Amino acid sequence: MPTITVTAPDSALAMDEIMRRLGDGAFILSTKSHNGQIEIRATNDPLPVKNDKPEKADKQSFGELFAKVGFADEHFVLNRPRSNAPHPQAGDKTLSLVQPPEEAKAPSNAVHVTLEDPVQSALAPSKPPHNDSSTAFLEGMFDKIRSFDAVREGKIEDLRRRLERAIAGVEAARAAADFAEAEARALETAREQLQSEVRELTAALVATKEAHARIGEEDALLATGFDAQLVGRLTAAASGNRHLDFASGLAREIAAAQSQLSSVLEGGGLVVAGPSGAGKSHLAAKFAALLKLAFPESRVQLVSVPYQFDNITLSGLARQIGIDHSYLEIEDLSDLSHFDPDLRLVLDINLTGAQLGQLRPQRVGKEPLPVVLAMPAGQSLGRINQTLAHYEGIASQIALTKLDEYECDAAELCAYATSTLPVGWLSGTQDIEGTLNEASVEVFRDYIIGLLPEQSPVEATTQLAAE
Repeated sequence: MPTITVTAPDSALAMDEIMRRLGDGAFILSTKSHNGQIEIRATNDPLPVKNDKPEKADKQSFGELFAKVGFADEHFVLNRPRSNAPHPQAGDKTLSLVQPPEEAKAPSNAVHVTLEDPVQSALAPSKPPHNDSSTAFLEGMFDKIRSFDAVREGKIEDLRRRLERAIAGVEAARAAADFAEAEARALETAREQLQSEVRELTAALVATKEAHARIGEEDALLATGFDAQLVGRLTAAASGNRHLDFASGLAREIAAAQSQLSSVLEGGGLVVAGPSGAGKSHLAAKFAALLKLAFPESRVQLVSVPYQFDNITLSGLARQIGIDHSYLEIEDLSDLSHFDPDLRLVLDINLTGAQLGQLRPQRVGKEPLPVVLAMPAGQSLGRINQTLAHYEGIASQIALTKLDEYECDAAELCAYATSTLPVGWLSGTQDIEGTLNEASVEVFRDYIIGLLPEQSPVEATTQLAAE
């Protein structure tokens, strides 16, 4: 069959047309890009084999070799992508012969074929608008990439020209080295210049590669849903794996310190507050069970505030773990003197942040009881910020609840990282005893890594370079 040339908007469409016309045994002769189009020359006839090896021959392309054997060249131009459309038949009216543009003219015997589909052209979807801030940010990142590419290409082209001149100087110096000492010194000078320029080129390529990798890693974090300001701040000083450094930095900003955890347990009790449906009663019972286990010499008591609030559930949980349960009215909350001073209290309070801030329950002669804010997982970013604002300055720590029902996404984690309240406790089961866990930096780091893509852009680049 004669050699054919296919021009298409992309290489996939061109290869599809080549496979359709020549079959799986096609040979690719050349590939080039022209005016935003991909042009591929191919044939299904093998190159003629010669038994005698020429003494010296210039390196030739596949296209030049096949041109020498006299194959005719057919040129096919595809004006639209192929979308699993049936192959045109001999009488298909959508197949028409057209004259290629002036800059892409083939030899006089070339044939240009244009495949057009007016129905699909009319139904082609329009480009969606880019209105959101995330799209604008990504476009800004792509502009940075393109600017890096422009600088790199200009630098490489300049260094290439200088390298060619240096190589020419080296070859001339070598040719004259046997005749004069001056030529030998020129050769050495040219060699040193070449080495310097090679080092400069290598440094430029490495810098460009690192810049692309850094932008790619940041884009992956943003695509996962992490806040752009946190990504920029936590990856600015990263020196190794930026994903790992980001996960570690974000975990440190979320989790409470060990000293903060101890302050909740070592006092005369604590208060569990939070929005409705946050799982406060189960969380209060878990704290009571934890105090009973940590301080076996002390008595622990669960208290429902006010009297009507969920007393059946909390009293049942108290019996389950073997401790006392009582009730307290709101007006008596600020005076806990009637309780045994050696008794550790866990108050389950159904009050707003403003009400709780006015009362501030405390034991006689001691500081107000620490307040743990119950926050269920799976909340919207708006609700999280609203709840945190209501309890700011009142609560000392956050306990994430209902982790067995929902998972925290990247946006939730960023909200807690930017909050003034650290996350100190994790609760993810209906069981009471031994199910309340400390929220350590290691736990959050591993969880954040699980949200990231399996392979970072740096790892992918390293793997490709090795291959």
